[in-house]
Amino acid sequence: MTNLLKNSRPVLTFDGVKSYVALPHISCDLGNNFTVEAWVKTKTTKGVQRVFSEHPAWGFGLFNSQLRFTVYKKKNYNTTSAKLVAGTWFHLALVFEANSKLHFYVNGELVQTLVGSRRFKSSSISWEIGRKNSKGAECWKGQLSEVRIWNKCRIQAELQADMSRCLAGNEPGLAGYWPLNEGAGNTVCDKTQNANHGLVHEATWELSEVPAIAAVIETQEMVTMTNANAPQERLQTVLNFDGIDDKIDIDYAKEINPATFTIEAWVMFIGGDGYRSVLTSRDGSDVDGCKGYLFYATPSQKWEFWLGSGEVGASWIVLGGPDIEINTWVHLTGVYDGKSDTAHFYVNGQEVSKKENVKFKTNTKRLLRIGAGTTEQPGYGDYLFNGKISEVRLWNKVRTAKEIQSKLVHRLKGDEVGLVGYWPLSEGSGTLAREKAKKPQNGKIFGDAVWGQSLMPIIDAPDAKERLLNSTGLEDYGYWWKKLSEGQADKPRVPFRRGRIWS
Repeated sequence: MTNLLKNSRPVLTFDGVKSYVALPHISCDLGNNFTVEAWVKTKTTKGVQRVFSEHPAWGFGLFNSQLRFTVYKKKNYNTTSAKLVAGTWFHLALVFEANSKLHFYVNGELVQTLVGSRRFKSSSISWEIGRKNSKGAECWKGQLSEVRIWNKCRIQAELQADMSRCLAGNEPGLAGYWPLNEGAGNTVCDKTQNANHGLVHEATWELSEVPAIAAVIETQEMVTMTNANAPQERLQTVLNFDGIDDKIDIDYAKEINPATFTIEAWVMFIGGDGYRSVLTSRDGSDVDGCKGYLFYATPSQKWEFWLGSGEVGASWIVLGGPDIEINTWVHLTGVYDGKSDTAHFYVNGQEVSKKENVKFKTNTKRLLRIGAGTTEQPGYGDYLFNGKISEVRLWNKVRTAKEIQSKLVHRLKGDEVGLVGYWPLSEGSGTLAREKAKKPQNGKIFGDAVWGQSLMPIIDAPDAKERLLNSTGLEDYGYWWKKLSEGQADKPRVPFRRGRIWS
């Protein structure tokens, strides 16, 4: 396969000396038939480098410019016609047929089949990406992405069909899947139900033009997006919080503590224990009356939206949400209607909880905090969030499910009606989180929060006229027809029934 398109995305870079990813033992029998594959870019074609290893059982990687599979202490199987070069991305795959054959593939093409593969016993020692074993031997020097292992032999057509797309993680026979696209932190997620998450040692995150990896759009009951408003994930600047001392403090202002409000944020949870706050504006306590609002990731790994009534001795009013999916972007929205005393909690634009007869009391003096809680104690930060945060928004109005969904995947302009606080967290450098609504309330970044980039479903705010003139492809069909219909709404007869604009 040639002429593969390219796309920048986070990848893991290994130094060839100390870098590797430690994995727990994968509890499946790979002694009979299996497939291992990965996207790789090496900085050198000298010596042995391991992409994946289950020492002391087997390992897969490179020997100079050739592919190598090793049954440790028994035999090396090397190709002779692969001829990989440094500085170029390649998709490598090995298909192991026990007691029969080894098939080596590069970019979906079979380069060699070797006869006489030897059966081996699976190891009970932890598996590793990027080196042979704990002694630091045969370390990978370069970049790795989309590491996958299957407990079956995959045919060439299957390899070609999946090599340039992300997987959902539930494909039959998929035993382990590490996209290596987190972009920050020291944890890499196994997307299969086995959840054999890896720990990164000494490797670093970088952006690289990987041959196009198209995202898989999973069907979930909670997510209802159409082609017109559900873009593929794009690389965006975000702020990474380490869960230790990172936070953003925004000075108190009455405008950002309205009696009726809607709060929103895009968040990715990476890990941690206890309560971890995405966003907090609170004062008081259970003793003298809790005031304000907040989003929590709970000890039971669920999302929650909390409100304070201000009543002495009263506990927080809690609206429960779904289970947290680690290393997955999710959109949270909390709404309080001061006229009807009703609270709503939305996840990915869908209502997951609602409570009536809710008495809410605003925070009247404490700061607003992103990435941590305990705003009732000046200068102190607790309930620290470990993950990524983007697109924090605050409105002085009730936003309906339809309104939330309409802006969910778009950045705002800052002049939207009712928008009183907007922190995109897209600066990319510096210690200020700039507010872009009508009355700027910039936030100060504390700790060592790191600017980074992450794949997420956010696109720039559309301009109606520009979008109508420049729409391309089928995904713009819905938006085009909607705007065209709106423009003809005051006429007795709409002149168009339907239409498509193609690039």
